[in-house]
Amino acid sequence: FAPSYDCNDNSLTHNPRMARTKKAGRALNVDKNNAKAQNQDYKRWLNSYPNCAAWAEQYDLPALLDANGGLVVLADFLPAFVAEGVLSDLAAIKDWNQTAANRDYAHNNIDHAFMSTRKGTALEAIIRAVSLVMPDSLHSFSAAKYTRDHHIVRHDDRAYTDVLMEDGSVVQCSRDIALIVYFTKDWRPEYGGLLIDHDAPGGGR
Repeated sequence: FAPSYDCNDNSLTHNPRMARTKKAGRALNVDKNNAKAQNQDYKRWLNSYPNCAAWAEQYDLPALLDANGGLVVLADFLPAFVAEGVLSDLAAIKDWNQTAANRDYAHNNIDHAFMSTRKGTALEAIIRAVSLVMPDSLHSFSAAKYTRDHHIVRHDDRAYTDVLMEDGSVVQCSRDIALIVYFTKDWRPEYGGLLIDHDAPGGGR
């Protein structure tokens, strides 16, 4: 279950030998962790800090983004049995919130309509696990569900929010990295929901 990146070995470091060594070492560690994890329930895995921390350690998102022009696709991001378990949990959620707005630049709104939630048997655990990929950053994760007629228009994903600091001051922060984890099985472009990077060199990708 070592992830496959859309970048070359030397995208992680200027020393190709070091890159291959590090990637090989990481792949072996992940394989061992997953071999043991296959015998565990996915919820137990998600609630085990050593498991989640060892898994998250393989990802250096800032380096990957810098090496790939700001957009990187990570296949097999989660261990397969964890992804399957989370998907079954999401499918069982009945209390989804309808999220919709029309374009309103004054209030930083874009035209969109979909369902979202922060509740679910495993949702808090998966959010906690994914947050370990960048443990020194502030996070704001939720689950979204798109069905027929749901949509979201072109946007920059900045997402401004006020954050209360330790000294009591309030600082307006905006998103630095957008991380999307897809759980749809056997997805095809004709289903809709294709992510397009409009700032990619030479046009959208």
